[in-house]
Amino acid sequence: MHITQGLGATSAFTWLKLPVIPEMERVMDATTLPTLLLGGDPTGHPDEIYASWRSALALPSVRGLVVGRTLLYPFDDDVQAAVDTAVSLVH
Repeated sequence: MHITQGLGATSAFTWLKLPVIPEMERVMDATTLPTLLLGGDPTGHPDEIYASWRSALALPSVRGLVVGRTLLYPFDDDVQAAVDTAVSLVH
C-alpha cells in the first residue's frame, strides 16, 4: 500500500485490486487510492462472504467488486441469485 501510495503523480490513475480480508478497515486506512475488491475463494457460507463484501464496500475508497468464482460457482448453484445479491451490495 505505502509503496503504491508513495509513487506520487505516477499513481494518479492507479486503482488497487485487493482481496477482502477480516481487517479490511485497517488495510483501507493505509491508502486513499480507489479500490476494487476481489471476491476470494468461495469457501465458507455465502452469508458470511456477502457480509464481508457489504462491510468492505461501505469503506470510503472502495468503489466496487471484481468477482468470479464466487458468482460463477455459488454454494447452492443458483448463479442468478448470487449475481443479484452482489449487485444489491454495490451502490
